[in-house]
Amino acid sequence: MKHKVRRILIIHKGGQVHTWCADLLAGFKEIGCDAHAVALRSWNWSERLEQWRGGGKLWKNHATLQRCAALVSDFRPELMVLLNYAGLPATAERALREAAGPGVPLVAWLADHITGLPPEALPNLDGVHAFDSATLEVLEAAYRGAGAKLDFLPLAVDPTRFPNRGIPWTERRTGLVFLGNNTLERRDLMCRFRDAGGAVTAYGPGAAAGLRFWRRRRISPAGSARMYGSFQGVLNLLQAPNTVNGLNLRAYEVPASGGLGTYPHTADLALSFAPDREIIAYRSMDDLARQTRTLFHEPAQAAAIMMAGHQRVMADHTYACRAAHLVKAWLPDA
Repeated sequence: MKHKVRRILIIHKGGQVHTWCADLLAGFKEIGCDAHAVALRSWNWSERLEQWRGGGKLWKNHATLQRCAALVSDFRPELMVLLNYAGLPATAERALREAAGPGVPLVAWLADHITGLPPEALPNLDGVHAFDSATLEVLEAAYRGAGAKLDFLPLAVDPTRFPNRGIPWTERRTGLVFLGNNTLERRDLMCRFRDAGGAVTAYGPGAAAGLRFWRRRRISPAGSARMYGSFQGVLNLLQAPNTVNGLNLRAYEVPASGGLGTYPHTADLALSFAPDREIIAYRSMDDLARQTRTLFHEPAQAAAIMMAGHQRVMADHTYACRAAHLVKAWLPDA
């Protein structure tokens, strides 16, 4: 029996630094959906003119909302997924629902922790999926009595963007690597790690790299994947205030790339990985330095954790997995 092809529309802000929308779009297509994406960032002269005249951006821009509603009406989606919107202004929600027609779920997936709904946003979605259990507590308070489905849904990785090059342990560079924005707080944590006897090499804006200026540049996903698999392990730090209990994107990208992942011992860690069997869980820089010193003298054990983490990600934490979860949750007859 031939399965029905489901039509999924992703609505996002546009211009995002990471590739979340494109990867989720690819995930929906991988499981056989007809998926499209709509960006809200102003892209034609009428939208930019209205913005210049004080009409505002995104949902506040009437021309942008009209364009988005017209695309919804033309595509006739069976499911609309908003990225990083926990609620909408009343006019925006009404325009989307009228364009889609009756019975089409309007749901969100959040990749940042929030402490409340934005000022003009209302608890008017059919469901919100949060990557962080701390965000779920906020949503439950905001949506109390609204009848919406609130769900925990971790982030994910596109394995084609972060491929595993299979670098043998004996050929890997010593210690951990950190890739990202080297803020003052993160540099301080790395200093504590080194003071405790750990070894870490930092890359990215703000890295204390001396004359090695190339270490301060931003690194592409492909370059990041190569680096993750080139070192004995990868330092992953909690990204406050965007993350409280949840796991950031790097937590999945590292093992997908064949790297040995680390992560603070947060409340949600065990919901994605088996700590100490698929990822190194730590409570402090001293704790991480102690664990890595011991582990790196046991290459077989380190390789086993690395392989188990890779297998877990490939089985449970790809965007195709997340797309399948959303389709099953909102289109159960698929």
